[in-house]
Amino acid sequence: MHMSGNITADSAGEPKFDIFVLGSCVSRDAFALTDTPLRPVQYVARSSLVSALHPKPAPAALMAGLGNIESSWQRRMVEFDLRRRLGKLLQSKGYDALLLDLVDERFRLGLSGGLPVTISNEFKCSQYPLRKLETLDLGDAKRRKMWADAFAALLEKVSPEKIVLNKVYWATHASDGSELEGQSLIAANNDELQWMYDHILDRHPISLIEYDRELLIADKSHRWGASPFHYVPQMYVRAVERLHEILVQRSRRLISPRG
Repeated sequence: MHMSGNITADSAGEPKFDIFVLGSCVSRDAFALTDTPLRPVQYVARSSLVSALHPKPAPAALMAGLGNIESSWQRRMVEFDLRRRLGKLLQSKGYDALLLDLVDERFRLGLSGGLPVTISNEFKCSQYPLRKLETLDLGDAKRRKMWADAFAALLEKVSPEKIVLNKVYWATHASDGSELEGQSLIAANNDELQWMYDHILDRHPISLIEYDRELLIADKSHRWGASPFHYVPQMYVRAVERLHEILVQRSRRLISPRG
């Protein structure tokens, strides 16, 4: 397994690691809200693997409205999705682990001439007429086949040993004990997450960050507001502690002498 040449050690002698975050704020916020030696060096979000790793770029017509997206970061994420720039970035050697979460698979997929685009809120800002797209919702058999092919494409670019899956589910309740609105949508997304997790873990030996149920609780005072995937602080602490533990164990296996 390749580890980047950027590994350093803290004052206690524990190695530090550079992390490529592929997924959503669920994983990104773990670094922003906790004190950790882990360093996020790349962050790509707002894309389904289906569109982000498709071998052909999206039609030019879908890119014509990129200038309508005011935020430069949001515009860049949509452009990554449409121009399929993720694949090349993943093949760089500038990171030690790929932290993957699948929360941004929540968006509908659109097809234009058979070529996919993630219909994220950011893409909608481009003002492309969505009526021109064939749409695929959660649970659609065609979408699931495309997703399985996309995950296979991911493994052609990143070794399974380098991936850590952030295995989260949408929260059903908030930190004050109240039930969140949109329970049917929460259930649909959790069903789809379960299908994707099963697909991955039935086939590949990938490291996991898993959570007790009491950690997957929505934080009503979260910096980004209340949401089924904006969690209580303890959840993010668990994420970075477990990720660091996995990577330290890996590094020790790599440098230990063989008998």
